[in-house]
Amino acid sequence: MGRTLLVVVACVVAGAYWFGVYAIAARFVLHGPVTHESVTRSVYDEAPFGWLSLPECEFDREPWSCLVHDDSGGGAVYDVVRRPDSSCWDATLTANVSSEVEPPKTFSGCVPLWQWAIF
Repeated sequence: MGRTLLVVVACVVAGAYWFGVYAIAARFVLHGPVTHESVTRSVYDEAPFGWLSLPECEFDREPWSCLVHDDSGGGAVYDVVRRPDSSCWDATLTANVSSEVEPPKTFSGCVPLWQWAIF
């Protein structure tokens, strides 16, 4: 009984460890498929402001256009361009409609394989 319990506990601990390794790699290292939803979420995760609501992105043509909201009800509009053969993208400021923040001229990111956040 004692040896079986030890094997079960070791398997559970090893499984939890490898799940944690996968979760971190899938969030920060491994890239995922590019969809409208995944790019919108990735822009939300990488934008240095605007965490109250998801950005509004238009995908009818490239470069994609995303309005990142800020706390004032305004925000900033960015052109988002996907890098060739990649799930990474670069955003360039095209319009500042914020009365609260001075948005950065550019920021970049990648679509992770698994989009999760602690906060």
